Amino acid sequence: MFVDGLNGTQPSASVSWQANVLAIHAGIVPAAEVPAVLDCLLATPEAVPIQSAYMLSFLMEVLFEQGRTEMALAKSDAYWGEMARRGAQTWWETFVVGSPRTAIPYQFSVNCPSYMAEHIPPSTCHGWSSAPAYLFPRYLGGLKPTKPGWTEFVLDPAPRGLQNCHIELPVPGGVLKVTWERRQGKIVVLNWEAPPGVTLK
Repeated sequence: MFVDGLNGTQPSASVSWQANVLAIHAGIVPAAEVPAVLDCLLATPEAVPIQSAYMLSFLMEVLFEQGRTEMALAKSDAYWGEMARRGAQTWWETFVVGSPRTAIPYQFSVNCPSYMAEHIPPSTCHGWSSAPAYLFPRYLGGLKPTKPGWTEFVLDPAPRGLQNCHIELPVPGGVLKVTWERRQGKIVVLNWEAPPGVTLK
Protein backbone atom coordinates (compact mmCIF):
# COMPACT_ATOMS: atom_id res chain seq x y z
CA MET A 1 0.00 0.00 0.00
CA PHE A 2 0.94 3.66 -0.30
CA VAL A 3 1.30 5.82 2.80
CA ASP A 4 -0.27 9.28 2.71
CA GLY A 5 2.95 11.27 2.39
CA LEU A 6 6.39 12.07 3.69
CA ASN A 7 7.40 13.72 6.94
CA GLY A 8 10.65 15.17 5.72
CA THR A 9 12.24 12.06 4.28
CA GLN A 10 10.31 9.59 6.45
CA PRO A 11 7.09 7.90 5.29
CA SER A 12 4.08 9.01 7.29
CA ALA A 13 2.38 6.55 9.62
CA SER A 14 -1.01 7.31 8.04
CA VAL A 15 -2.49 5.00 5.41
CA SER A 16 -5.77 5.93 3.76
CA TRP A 17 -8.19 4.45 1.28
CA GLN A 18 -8.19 7.78 -0.54
CA ALA A 19 -4.47 7.83 -1.36
CA ASN A 20 -4.46 4.20 -2.48
CA VAL A 21 -7.64 4.43 -4.53
CA LEU A 22 -6.28 7.48 -6.34
CA ALA A 23 -3.01 5.63 -6.98
CA ILE A 24 -5.00 2.75 -8.48
CA HIS A 25 -7.26 5.03 -10.49
CA ALA A 26 -4.29 6.98 -11.89
CA GLY A 27 -2.54 3.79 -13.00
CA ILE A 28 0.36 4.16 -10.56
CA VAL A 29 -0.38 0.72 -9.12
CA PRO A 30 0.41 -1.98 -11.73
CA ALA A 31 -2.80 -3.70 -12.82
CA ALA A 32 -1.63 -7.09 -11.54
CA GLU A 33 -1.09 -5.66 -8.05
CA VAL A 34 -4.45 -3.89 -7.66
CA PRO A 35 -6.28 -6.87 -6.07
CA ALA A 36 -3.49 -7.24 -3.49
CA VAL A 37 -3.62 -3.53 -2.60
CA LEU A 38 -7.39 -3.73 -2.09
CA ASP A 39 -6.99 -6.86 0.03
CA CYS A 40 -4.33 -5.11 2.16
CA LEU A 41 -6.63 -2.13 2.70
CA LEU A 42 -9.48 -4.44 3.74
CA ALA A 43 -7.12 -6.16 6.19
CA THR A 44 -5.97 -2.84 7.68
CA PRO A 45 -8.73 -1.54 9.98
CA GLU A 46 -6.68 1.57 10.85
CA ALA A 47 -6.66 2.67 7.18
CA VAL A 48 -8.52 5.99 7.06
CA PRO A 49 -11.86 5.41 5.27
CA ILE A 50 -13.29 7.55 2.49
CA GLN A 51 -16.11 9.78 3.74
CA SER A 52 -16.99 12.08 0.83
CA ALA A 53 -19.26 11.38 -2.13
CA TYR A 54 -16.64 12.70 -4.53
CA MET A 55 -13.91 10.29 -3.39
CA LEU A 56 -16.38 7.40 -3.03
CA SER A 57 -17.05 7.68 -6.77
CA PHE A 58 -13.38 6.78 -7.47
CA LEU A 59 -13.53 3.88 -5.01
CA MET A 60 -16.72 2.49 -6.53
CA GLU A 61 -15.30 2.70 -10.04
CA VAL A 62 -12.19 0.81 -8.93
CA LEU A 63 -14.34 -1.84 -7.23
CA PHE A 64 -16.55 -2.28 -10.30
CA GLU A 65 -13.50 -2.51 -12.58
CA GLN A 66 -12.05 -5.18 -10.27
CA GLY A 67 -15.25 -7.22 -10.35
CA ARG A 68 -16.04 -6.50 -6.69
CA THR A 69 -19.63 -5.62 -7.50
CA GLU A 70 -21.08 -6.62 -4.14
CA MET A 71 -18.67 -4.35 -2.27
CA ALA A 72 -19.37 -1.45 -4.62
CA LEU A 73 -23.11 -1.84 -4.06
CA ALA A 74 -22.64 -2.11 -0.29
CA LYS A 75 -20.64 1.15 -0.31
CA SER A 76 -23.32 2.82 -2.42
CA ASP A 77 -26.15 1.67 -0.16
CA ALA A 78 -24.30 2.73 3.00
CA TYR A 79 -23.72 6.26 1.66
CA TRP A 80 -26.19 7.27 -1.08
CA GLY A 81 -28.79 4.80 0.14
CA GLU A 82 -28.66 6.30 3.62
CA MET A 83 -28.79 9.77 2.10
CA ALA A 84 -32.03 8.75 0.34
CA ARG A 85 -33.39 7.20 3.53
CA ARG A 86 -32.87 10.60 5.20
CA GLY A 87 -35.17 12.14 2.60
CA ALA A 88 -32.74 13.31 -0.08
CA GLN A 89 -34.29 13.73 -3.52
CA THR A 90 -31.16 15.33 -4.97
CA TRP A 91 -27.43 14.67 -4.56
CA TRP A 92 -26.18 16.37 -1.38
CA GLU A 93 -22.70 17.88 -1.63
CA THR A 94 -21.66 16.56 1.77
CA PHE A 95 -23.15 13.94 4.04
CA VAL A 96 -22.10 12.31 7.31
CA VAL A 97 -23.47 8.77 7.48
CA GLY A 98 -22.95 8.57 11.25
CA SER A 99 -24.85 11.77 11.96
CA PRO A 100 -28.13 11.58 13.94
CA ARG A 101 -30.99 10.31 11.80
CA THR A 102 -33.26 13.07 13.07
CA ALA A 103 -31.08 15.80 11.54
CA ILE A 104 -32.07 17.49 8.29
CA PRO A 105 -29.71 19.03 5.73
CA TYR A 106 -29.18 22.75 6.13
CA GLN A 107 -26.23 25.07 6.53
CA PHE A 108 -23.87 23.80 9.27
CA SER A 109 -26.20 20.90 10.14
CA VAL A 110 -24.71 17.59 11.22
CA ASN A 111 -25.99 15.80 8.11
CA CYS A 112 -24.30 18.18 5.69
CA PRO A 113 -21.21 19.75 7.24
CA SER A 114 -20.24 22.98 5.51
CA TYR A 115 -17.10 24.98 5.02
CA MET A 116 -15.94 27.02 7.99
CA ALA A 117 -17.32 30.23 6.56
CA GLU A 118 -20.89 31.42 6.89
CA HIS A 119 -21.02 32.76 3.33
CA ILE A 120 -20.22 29.33 1.81
CA PRO A 121 -23.19 27.03 2.51
CA PRO A 122 -23.19 23.39 1.37
CA SER A 123 -25.14 22.51 -1.75
CA THR A 124 -28.03 20.07 -1.51
CA CYS A 125 -27.95 19.42 -5.28
CA HIS A 126 -24.37 18.86 -6.32
CA GLY A 127 -22.84 17.33 -9.45
CA TRP A 128 -19.77 15.85 -7.78
CA SER A 129 -22.00 13.80 -5.48
CA SER A 130 -23.92 12.16 -8.31
CA ALA A 131 -21.67 9.16 -8.97
CA PRO A 132 -24.48 6.55 -9.04
CA ALA A 133 -26.09 8.39 -11.96
CA TYR A 134 -23.01 7.49 -14.04
CA LEU A 135 -21.75 4.33 -12.35
CA PHE A 136 -25.02 2.36 -12.31
CA PRO A 137 -25.82 2.71 -16.05
CA ARG A 138 -22.18 2.04 -16.90
CA TYR A 139 -21.45 -0.95 -14.66
CA LEU A 140 -24.78 -2.45 -13.59
CA GLY A 141 -26.62 -1.62 -16.80
CA GLY A 142 -23.45 -2.32 -18.74
CA LEU A 143 -23.66 0.57 -21.23
CA LYS A 144 -20.07 1.56 -21.95
CA PRO A 145 -19.57 4.42 -24.45
CA THR A 146 -16.85 3.64 -26.99
CA LYS A 147 -16.94 6.78 -29.14
CA PRO A 148 -16.91 10.51 -28.32
CA GLY A 149 -20.35 12.07 -28.04
CA TRP A 150 -21.98 8.88 -26.76
CA THR A 151 -22.83 7.68 -30.26
CA GLU A 152 -21.59 4.10 -29.87
CA PHE A 153 -21.88 1.69 -26.93
CA VAL A 154 -20.93 -1.83 -26.00
CA LEU A 155 -22.94 -3.86 -23.50
CA ASP A 156 -20.64 -5.05 -20.70
CA PRO A 157 -22.43 -5.45 -17.33
CA ALA A 158 -20.44 -5.98 -14.14
CA PRO A 159 -19.90 -9.62 -13.17
CA ARG A 160 -21.99 -10.91 -10.26
CA GLY A 161 -24.34 -7.97 -10.84
CA LEU A 162 -27.92 -7.86 -12.08
CA GLN A 163 -29.64 -10.89 -13.60
CA ASN A 164 -31.86 -8.70 -15.77
CA CYS A 165 -32.04 -5.00 -16.49
CA HIS A 166 -34.01 -2.30 -18.28
CA ILE A 167 -32.14 0.95 -18.69
CA GLU A 168 -33.00 4.28 -20.30
CA LEU A 169 -30.11 6.66 -20.88
CA PRO A 170 -30.31 10.18 -22.38
CA VAL A 171 -28.04 10.37 -25.44
CA PRO A 172 -27.66 12.84 -28.31
CA GLY A 173 -30.96 12.98 -30.19
CA GLY A 174 -33.11 11.14 -27.67
CA VAL A 175 -33.09 8.20 -25.26
CA LEU A 176 -31.24 4.91 -25.53
CA LYS A 177 -33.36 2.02 -24.18
CA VAL A 178 -31.99 -1.47 -23.54
CA THR A 179 -33.53 -4.51 -21.88
CA TRP A 180 -31.33 -7.54 -21.25
CA GLU A 181 -31.05 -10.64 -19.09
CA ARG A 182 -28.41 -13.22 -18.20
CA ARG A 183 -28.91 -16.70 -19.62
CA GLN A 184 -26.36 -19.38 -18.67
CA GLY A 185 -23.74 -16.74 -18.04
CA LYS A 186 -24.35 -14.83 -21.29
CA ILE A 187 -26.02 -11.45 -21.80
CA VAL A 188 -29.07 -11.63 -24.09
CA VAL A 189 -30.53 -8.35 -25.38
CA LEU A 190 -34.33 -8.58 -25.33
CA ASN A 191 -35.08 -5.08 -26.62
CA TRP A 192 -33.03 -2.20 -28.00
CA GLU A 193 -34.16 1.28 -29.06
CA ALA A 194 -31.92 4.18 -29.96
CA PRO A 195 -32.17 7.52 -31.76
CA PRO A 196 -30.57 7.80 -35.22
CA GLY A 197 -26.78 7.83 -35.10
CA VAL A 198 -26.50 5.84 -31.85
CA THR A 199 -25.40 2.23 -32.14
CA LEU A 200 -24.90 -0.74 -29.82
CA LYS A 201 -22.03 -3.08 -30.67
